Amino acid sequence: MQNNKFASIISEIDNNYILDHMPGYIYWKDLNSVYLGCNLNLAVVSNLKSPKDIIGKTDYDFEWGAKQADQFVKDDKFVIETGETHTSEYELPTKNHLGMNYIVRNVKRQLLSKSGRVIGVLAVAIDITMERVAERLQEEKNCQKDFINFMDNVQQLFNTFRVNTLNKAAGTKVNIINGSGNTKLSRRESEILYYLSMHRNPKEIAIILSASEGKKIAPSTVSSIINKGLYPKFDVHNTGQLIDKAISLQLLTFFPKP
Repeated sequence: MQNNKFASIISEIDNNYILDHMPGYIYWKDLNSVYLGCNLNLAVVSNLKSPKDIIGKTDYDFEWGAKQADQFVKDDKFVIETGETHTSEYELPTKNHLGMNYIVRNVKRQLLSKSGRVIGVLAVAIDITMERVAERLQEEKNCQKDFINFMDNVQQLFNTFRVNTLNKAAGTKVNIINGSGNTKLSRRESEILYYLSMHRNPKEIAIILSASEGKKIAPSTVSSIINKGLYPKFDVHNTGQLIDKAISLQLLTFFPKP
């Protein structure tokens, strides 16, 4: 009686609707790694008009899969032959809204028929891009804190050493950086200088800062801080000179803290 109570409701449920509104990318293949179906999320990222359009295709047919298709097929065979669940992580060439490559965690298991016969592979892929980016940013931030402290000391030492030397040679007072003797960098300037020293360009720096702060920071904003903030303060005219000067100042790490 209890089952009959819900029978009419269950009969009205559209399983495809449920599938298409679940998070992640869900798909299933036959024993030869040929797609038999997928949910709407995978169809969209694959530039297909509908999930049905994936039927008959393989990983080699898609931009995100072509370069790693051999490994994807190898994973399929492992699951089919062993019956074990296989978990993997891949970075795909497809870009997200921040211009970063998608990083996905893929879980595969055998696809069984109603009689229990193995007929292919069932898989779910989850986008973990921001999770991995957050981990990388945390590692970089830890290094960045040390770098910023180092740069604070370097700025003081650099200013004192250069000014004193030139004052002695010229018999007068000379301000080396920005014409004011004030070498203090803002937090944002320090962050950008750090990433420039890691050979990141303004666009890459903007992407990193956007992901870290959860808001869009334009490459033009980064370029403006470099051109109007860092260049004048270090009395340079291009990024190469700025990086060279920063590298040359690393010799001062052996100086005692002021």
